Amino acid sequence: MTERRRRYVDEWRGWTGRTWYLLTALPVDLVGFVVVLTLLCLGLGLGIVWVGLPVLAVTVRIGRLLGVFARRRAGRVGEVPDAPDWTVRPDLPTGVPGVRLVAPLADTRNWAATAHALATFPVSVATWVATVTWGALALGAVTYPAWTWAVTPADDIWLERVAAGIGETGQWTGTVLRPLVVVLAGLVLAATFPIVTRVLIVPHLVLAGLLLGERQDVRLLRGAQRAEAGRRAALLAEDASLRRLERDIHDGPQQQLLRLQYDLAIALRRFPDDTAAAERLVEESLDRSKAVLETIRNLSRGLAPPILQDRGLAAAVEALAEDSVLPTTADVRLDAAGAGLAAVERSAYAILSELLTNVTKHAHASSARIRAVAAPGGDLELEVRDDGVGGARLDPGHGLDGLRDRVEGLQGAFTVTSPPGGPTVVRVRIPVPVEAPATGGRTLAG
Repeated sequence: MTERRRRYVDEWRGWTGRTWYLLTALPVDLVGFVVVLTLLCLGLGLGIVWVGLPVLAVTVRIGRLLGVFARRRAGRVGEVPDAPDWTVRPDLPTGVPGVRLVAPLADTRNWAATAHALATFPVSVATWVATVTWGALALGAVTYPAWTWAVTPADDIWLERVAAGIGETGQWTGTVLRPLVVVLAGLVLAATFPIVTRVLIVPHLVLAGLLLGERQDVRLLRGAQRAEAGRRAALLAEDASLRRLERDIHDGPQQQLLRLQYDLAIALRRFPDDTAAAERLVEESLDRSKAVLETIRNLSRGLAPPILQDRGLAAAVEALAEDSVLPTTADVRLDAAGAGLAAVERSAYAILSELLTNVTKHAHASSARIRAVAAPGGDLELEVRDDGVGGARLDPGHGLDGLRDRVEGLQGAFTVTSPPGGPTVVRVRIPVPVEAPATGGRTLAG
């Protein structure tokens, strides 16, 4: 009983919006119906000549605008499917004269919106009549005692039968029983009016869902296309990272190792005859080997530092902030991330490391802040903020664009806010799998 009362109270909360929608649906849909039907008939009538095609193109464009407006109206009083992605357009042959003029005719979504403008009008007529009738009856019945004195009843036979035995003259029936029965009926009508508006909204929402939302097959196809694009972006980003690592190794440690090999070979030849010179070469080679080792360690930090493998992402992010050239603070809250974090922690660390490197090289900042939080819903939120000069942009082919491709490959989101003068804020959201990977996964401790 408590649940029913709560649901009934919820119906009263939105009845004004639904009533306004139902009352305004008729004039709004009437205008759209007349315009679309007139142009549609004109375009079809002129279809035997080429003039009819541009008229039909204009018709479906107007139908699309009416559909967008109708979907927004319906979304205020109920749930409607996601809007179509209008940035995606059908493929059309190039080089054909006038193809752009009639291009809207090739988009089935325009025709669906035009069909909605025609189909919703009779529904609006029916729901408007029902709303006005129910509301007028409820209002008139509840206020019956206030205006009944001005109306002379035509026939009191049924009321006299109801009040049989109460009064011999039947006068009590007309003065007391009739208003009481009418007011009670009006209260019943008023009490059910929110439920009636809820029922009358349903056909409008159904039509909007059928004709104004993205079709299920198209939505699945777009999702598959985005997943494929993300997979390709991830492969390209990974390939770029490997090529950059190969280039860094070739330009740095490889050349130093070749020099080390050359010095040791010279020292080996001089050792029997010139011991002092050989010892100097060995000492220089030892110092050079330490430098090579340090270079290799620095390169490995961009891939997977030992602290990430041993202690997890939280400790690695804190160490990244401590080792930064800039004064950097870290806000890490990953206790609720779960074991699935191990599947994305290496990518998350690489993203944060490269973002912090970009801040050091290009931002001209005096401080930075790293944030890594396990958000509700199974997502990992990363943020790098600096107090630099700002002006960072996602230009194609540059570092931030490559990072965005990598994040999109993980089915995540990448946003940059960098007004001139700063601050620059880069936010990353990466979905975290529910479970840890089957192989190679590391279970996080604490």
